[in-house]
Amino acid sequence: MKGIAKILVLAVSLAAPASLIAAPAQNAPADAAAHTWTIDQVVTDTVSDAWHQGGETEEGFFAIVKTMAQFAAQKRDVTLPDSRESGRRMGQYIKQQARLDHQQLLYPIVDKAVRMVGTPVAADTSAAPPAPKQ
Repeated sequence: MKGIAKILVLAVSLAAPASLIAAPAQNAPADAAAHTWTIDQVVTDTVSDAWHQGGETEEGFFAIVKTMAQFAAQKRDVTLPDSRESGRRMGQYIKQQARLDHQQLLYPIVDKAVRMVGTPVAADTSAAPPAPKQ
């Protein structure tokens, strides 16, 4: 997952709705960008919720998207390629979908982006015991 930061770097600037970016931070925690989110804290966030929960900063929003992407990749048993093109595709998709409706859940958007760029993890058959003979 070391490439997740590169893959999602565009998602922050591309997914945050323009009206939310321009809005001043009001009750957002100052350290939201430095916060380490758990999937339980963010999985039910709408696009707007994630922006506000992330301190209304790109870094905070990115931290939430990164948490969701790591979880989705783990659940889908895929790895995210460490390439600029994959990051661009993922970021563009998140941006496009997030702007359609700020009240939609963010996780399904991130999950779909992970499925678009992720590659299946190679199955490790060396650890599997041999099938019993009958």
